[in-house]
Amino acid sequence: MSQYSYVATSQRSTVVTQALVSHFTSTIDVNLILVKNNYLEIYLYKEEQIILLFSSPFYDRIKNIELFKIDNKKSNSTSSYSSGPLSSSSDSAISTSLDHIFMLTERKNYCILCYDITNKNIKTKASGKRINSYLYDVAYL
Repeated sequence: MSQYSYVATSQRSTVVTQALVSHFTSTIDVNLILVKNNYLEIYLYKEEQIILLFSSPFYDRIKNIELFKIDNKKSNSTSSYSSGPLSSSSDSAISTSLDHIFMLTERKNYCILCYDITNKNIKTKASGKRINSYLYDVAYL
């Protein structure tokens, strides 16, 4: 009898660890965003039906997701992202009125996802990894 064991999963996770409702793909449509351990699934709720739009595995367990909108208005407040690296002025296809997803994994990797209306796909706006308690390694895409 061997002292080593090989363990492999034969089925995707079915346990929902987090669920959010948003306007991710359109300002009119309602989307249901589900996290199932290391899977992110985005559904469209339309006419009493739930339609799967996007499902993707990640190579780390998703710890938390949050929704936010990027404020593209010119204002004097310090919380405005209109001049920052996440500004959508160069990306006309990515609407600033849509929700963006901030996703954090257990290994302290993170990404910001947004929906491209013209190509009908999900884009990564920024990603990175937490180096220590004060420094972050960030890549703006």
